[in-house]
Amino acid sequence: MINGTDYEYIGRYKCPLLYYRLVHQWVNHKDAARYSIDSGTEGRSLFLDGHMFVNKNDWETMRNKTASAITGEDSVFFKEFYSFGNAEIERVSLISDQLASTDSIDPDLLAEFFSALQDMQFPWMLTLPIGDAMESTIKSLSGNGRISPESARQFFEPERPTLLIEQRRELNLLRQQLEQSGLLETLITSTPTEALEAIREKDFELYHSIREHAKRFEWFGMMHMWGTPFNEESLIKEIISLKEKPPSPEKTTQLPPDLEWLNQQSRKMTYLRNTFAETCAIASHKSLPSIERAASLLGLTLEETRHLTPEEFLDGLKGNAIPSKDVLHDRMDAFGLILLDGKSAVMTGQELHNQVGQLLPQGSPETLTGTCASPGVARGRVKLVFSPKDMNKVEKGDIVVAPETTPDLLPIFHKASGIITDMGGLTGHAAIVSREFGLPCIVGTRNATRVLKDNEIIELDATNGAIKRSGSES
Repeated sequence: MINGTDYEYIGRYKCPLLYYRLVHQWVNHKDAARYSIDSGTEGRSLFLDGHMFVNKNDWETMRNKTASAITGEDSVFFKEFYSFGNAEIERVSLISDQLASTDSIDPDLLAEFFSALQDMQFPWMLTLPIGDAMESTIKSLSGNGRISPESARQFFEPERPTLLIEQRRELNLLRQQLEQSGLLETLITSTPTEALEAIREKDFELYHSIREHAKRFEWFGMMHMWGTPFNEESLIKEIISLKEKPPSPEKTTQLPPDLEWLNQQSRKMTYLRNTFAETCAIASHKSLPSIERAASLLGLTLEETRHLTPEEFLDGLKGNAIPSKDVLHDRMDAFGLILLDGKSAVMTGQELHNQVGQLLPQGSPETLTGTCASPGVARGRVKLVFSPKDMNKVEKGDIVVAPETTPDLLPIFHKASGIITDMGGLTGHAAIVSREFGLPCIVGTRNATRVLKDNEIIELDATNGAIKRSGSES
């Protein structure tokens, strides 16, 4: 029997089963005991129709470990964690490259890919409670006047540019070059195909740069083994949507010597957390041809294949029986995962409905609050975005409300006027995205995607961490 008091609700995050089963097994990493995570406890991790629950003791243990490391300026704790996380990232990157270099279906290599991606989930998940502890400490410093709110934000700038930041900077440079060549107006008034042809004819070097950029970042738009790869048409749309002046970088202020150490650790953690997300996006893109070939071999659509477990996927490639299409379509509607005997058991139908009703936090407050990740005020229509399927409904000026932002959602941010997330903190992806796009953003509401409704009008006051509901628009 699942005891709801043992769990902490993180938020709702929808993914295909093929990927979510890997995340669900995060507690089973070989180094779990090293971080006081008891992977043997039944039901330790719960994913119910995208709703994520973690064991309260696990989360509190990591928060307390981090708080103690901060108080004692324990550089070894952080250094070992960064080294651990980067090693898992390197393994996923290496195997993803191997997978992308083969034109055949290699079950053994796919098994190794799944294993590496699953192992990376463990340190990635731990960045959430570690980030919570860091934010709590820095907020208290701001609250007692040791640092200003503006100074506090610099703790959450990544230690060096992430790939997202590099891509945005290149986009601004490409826009400047198009303006100088007199071609920007062509992009605005022509179709992407016509615009590219005009650029090729007038400035072949610039045309080559655009194509190279699209190729290098084609993993944008991918995540969790789904999404649509970034392409030249996407690039043209992003260039058109860029603000004439990119957001100015946050000004840094001189910190007291005893806080500079914490600043360095927090910035490293911010970079690592976002690198996990970018690595997952790149791996999703590089694995796509293999998943597509496997789907054809199994006689399934790509979407059906994504709702096999990794074990079923590999069994099918070996010629063994796999779940029927009826079962897969039930999972496509909604599925849940619970650990039993250390393995993920899949739930659908009434069993899933009962578990969600038992564990999901109740209540629907009129005012929501969270943490300001990027200041500013926006007013617009809510668009709930749980997966790439929801991106088409986002229109210019809408406020994107999502469990958390990830690289597969990047194409919609040029339309958005603001961002709200359930999950994530100031070290997370949404915080980086919002600052790069100059969008007001509130993170860590926990329940915005459950409380807010599509098309209702809200005011997002990110500066004060407040969300006001005012009605709906037909």
